[in-house]
Amino acid sequence: MPRIRKKTSKRIPTHQRQKIKHKVAANRKKVKKQSKKDKATGKIQKKSKRDPGIPNAFPYKEEILAEIEQQRREAAIEKQRRKAEKRAAKVGAREADETRSQVSEKAGEGEEIIETEKNDGCGFDGVMSIEKQPIAVPNPSNHRRERAKRTRTPISG
Repeated sequence: MPRIRKKTSKRIPTHQRQKIKHKVAANRKKVKKQSKKDKATGKIQKKSKRDPGIPNAFPYKEEILAEIEQQRREAAIEKQRRKAEKRAAKVGAREADETRSQVSEKAGEGEEIIETEKNDGCGFDGVMSIEKQPIAVPNPSNHRRERAKRTRTPISG
């Protein structure tokens, strides 16, 4: 769709640009000052973002507080248990690495690693496979012929 009139230029004199900048700053200053006055007089009250808690008049307040405290204790115990498990796993992995290095030193550098210590494929045990996988490289002379064959075959449906 063609434009009806030319696009207006954004070029303005420096004096006018500075005048606008000054007015914007003055307005922001005025708004800030007014909001401070309103807070001081109590027209604007700060909203509290924290949980107000359980009112004292609530009939089962003690039970709820005890339940919350119990949940906190359980969470702390669970956190300590997970931390201990991580530490044990780290120590176990370190010991396994040390035994592997000792076995490889005994076997010699030219020989392969013992079959029991290889990754059996049932999961990631923390050691990446060192064996290189062959990369399939297409034959450049047959590439165009193969593509032509694929495009010529009719689609049966």
